[in-house]
Amino acid sequence: MKNKNTFIFYSIFLLILCITLSFFLLVTNSAKNNYEQELSKSQNYINILLVKIDELLDEINDLKINYGALNASDSAISLYEDRIIGLSHLNWFIPDYIPLKNDYAISRDFSSSHSAIDFSTSKGRNVYAAGTGIVILSYQDRYLGNVVLIDHLNSYKSLYAHMDRFFVGLNEFVEKGQIIGSVGNTGNSSSPHLHLEIFYNNNAIDPTTIMDIANFR
Repeated sequence: MKNKNTFIFYSIFLLILCITLSFFLLVTNSAKNNYEQELSKSQNYINILLVKIDELLDEINDLKINYGALNASDSAISLYEDRIIGLSHLNWFIPDYIPLKNDYAISRDFSSSHSAIDFSTSKGRNVYAAGTGIVILSYQDRYLGNVVLIDHLNSYKSLYAHMDRFFVGLNEFVEKGQIIGSVGNTGNSSSPHLHLEIFYNNNAIDPTTIMDIANFR
C-alpha cells in the first residue's frame, strides 16, 4: 500500500512537473516570438531612419553645391564681363543649339516625371554647349553621373548629365557649340546617353520648345 501511494505521489509530481515545464516553454517561446517581432520592427524603423538621414545629407550637399555655384557665378560674371557685353547683341546666349551631332535617337521625352530629354547615342561622342554662358557646376553626382550646368546669364540654364568626361571646369566661360564633354554611362544609367535639362527662371522646360530636335528622332 505504501509503495502504491509513493508511486501515485511521484506520478502526480511528475505530471505537475511536466505541466509546469510545458507552460514555461510555451511562455518562453511566446516571449521569444514577441521579442523577435519587436526586434524586427525596431530594425525596420532604424533602416527607415537611416534612409531618411541619407536623403537629408544628399539635400544638404545639394544646397551647398548650389550655394557655391551662385557665389561662383557672380564672380565669373565680373571676370568675363567684357566678353559677355561684346556678345550680348547675339543670340549666342539662348540655349537652342542641339548638343549632339545628327547620329542619335530620343530614348526618353520630356514629361512631368522626367524633366529632360535623353539622347541615346554611342559612348565617347562629343557633347556641345547649347548656348554661351558660364559653367556654374561641374561635378560627379551619384544619380546623374558627371554633370555640367551652364548659366546662360539670361534666365536660362542648361544641364548635361551621365557624361563619360567633362572638359570644362567651374567658372569657365563657354560659347555656343563648344565641346564641353563626351557621352557616357555614368551615375544611374543603363546605357550610354546624354541627359539634357533646360531651365528658365529655374523651372524645367521642354527643350523641344527652343530646339529643333524632331528632325533627328
